[in-house]
Amino acid sequence: MGDYTSINIVRSATGFNAKMAPSGTLNMCIRWGESDLKKYLGVTPASDSDSLAGANAWVEQAATMFASYQLNLRLANQNSPEHAYQGTMRTDRGSQFKGRAWSAEMWWDGATRVCDLHGRDIIIQRIDQ
Repeated sequence: MGDYTSINIVRSATGFNAKMAPSGTLNMCIRWGESDLKKYLGVTPASDSDSLAGANAWVEQAATMFASYQLNLRLANQNSPEHAYQGTMRTDRGSQFKGRAWSAEMWWDGATRVCDLHGRDIIIQRIDQ
């Protein structure tokens, strides 16, 4: 389980059910998403020992968006592999890949906007202390 978001929150945000995105896949995407959050901010957002109790709402939102980005990327690659066509390999990813990849980029852009808007507060607080 992630520190800043949870499987149910990511499922609610993306609208993917358990069949489309099993809990194991979601857990992995949450971990990757939270790693992206920490890399993007450059610092680790503080949180209490009780999961989301001490985290600000924007940290949960950004972590959920980064996890949704990872999930959409995974589904794009998983459901749109390279096809064999008339004995030759071609990389026609098709509209399903393009749709999921476009959706993934929307999640990434949203997450970075949230971090850019609120992430400066973490750095300023650490400098003041």
